[in-house]
Amino acid sequence: MSKIKVAMYGLTSEGYRLAAEVVDKAQVTIVDETLQMAMELDSAFLRKNPDLQELMGSEPLLSFKPLELVLGEAQVVFFTPKLRRPSDETLIEAGSKLR
Repeated sequence: MSKIKVAMYGLTSEGYRLAAEVVDKAQVTIVDETLQMAMELDSAFLRKNPDLQELMGSEPLLSFKPLELVLGEAQVVFFTPKLRRPSDETLIEAGSKLR
């Protein structure tokens, strides 16, 4: 039986933690909204790199996929972008990213 395809839109600590929670039940891809690219995560990778800050600090060679391909194939998308503004502006920023 094939796993459901899940995309985490936002390379954030929250998205990375959520990916670790669902990776055993789903095929997980995390999207870096700044680079507009995505990388597939599996349980072995997440065990080796349990923390996003540690992963980014080690600068490993990562295999990226085009954003359009990942979002087109995803059956479920979790929206976990970086929001850096005060609360009123956060809603506007989140709305523009969702579009």
